[in-house]
Amino acid sequence: MKNNIFAVLLFSAVILFAGIFSGCSSSIAIQNPVVGIVQMVGNDPFIKLAVNINNKDIYFLECTKELQAELIKNQNRVFEIVYSDVKKTSEGITLVVEKAVQIVVNVPKVAESYSPGTAGVICQIVSIEEKDNSYLCDVKIKQVIGYGSATKLISENNNLKIDFAKNLLNNKKPEAGQQIKLEIAQPMGGMNIPDTKIWTVIKILK
Repeated sequence: MKNNIFAVLLFSAVILFAGIFSGCSSSIAIQNPVVGIVQMVGNDPFIKLAVNINNKDIYFLECTKELQAELIKNQNRVFEIVYSDVKKTSEGITLVVEKAVQIVVNVPKVAESYSPGTAGVICQIVSIEEKDNSYLCDVKIKQVIGYGSATKLISENNNLKIDFAKNLLNNKKPEAGQQIKLEIAQPMGGMNIPDTKIWTVIKILK
């Protein structure tokens, strides 16, 4: 009888400790390695180093002082993070970093001079369709200069449809082959509003 009671107590203790440590162990299902933008998050004096994955999942990073200094120096760049453990606290999830390798990619720059939902581009006009008060143009994106916040990504060397108000051109018709620098606003889709996939020219940039 005593042996049975001891066995039950031992089993209960194992379950208890397993429950305690499961919240701070690598049993949490996160892809390893993770790839994202290394950033400083939070507000003073509680700023922490973190990796931002697609603006959805943000994980704090715990690493050596040397690696932390290197990551802070290269913040806002893309890294592949290999971790050895995961810790879960009330503040969020922390990855214990084993190795961090920078990945060279073209990360869109958010420029303060562009309004939310807009972007600056250099494009070449491919075709033109005249409407009552505007020109509907098919353009090839040569270069993305910058983005405002919450703006959809634009692929360079791909075509885009833009609506060009005639008054922006002083009623001069654009020409096929013309290269021009523009600030454009993304299509405004939403509830009961179809996404036309046509960007609107805000202004001509110099």
